Amino acid sequence: MDQLIRGPGFMPPPQARPPMALNLTDHSPNSSNKVRKQIDYYRRISQLGILLESYTGILCVLGTLTMLHRRVTRMKIARLRSLDSVDHLSWHPA
Repeated sequence: MDQLIRGPGFMPPPQARPPMALNLTDHSPNSSNKVRKQIDYYRRISQLGILLESYTGILCVLGTLTMLHRRVTRMKIARLRSLDSVDHLSWHPA
């Protein structure tokens, strides 16, 4: 039903997904250590994802600023060229 309402490419936000199932039924002596390692592993993956999102955002901002700078530079060059093509006699004394 969600697919019909929100479209075929819809993915729920990460907070809405259920957490990964941890193996809590293992009664071996190292089971708590295994669980701790799994939790640490998923925590690190989550932190890497957040870091990647941050870097992606920074790159988007830098790209936008670069595009705006180029556009302003082109406008300045076009203005100077249009001034240059104006009657040259008015620029210099006779």
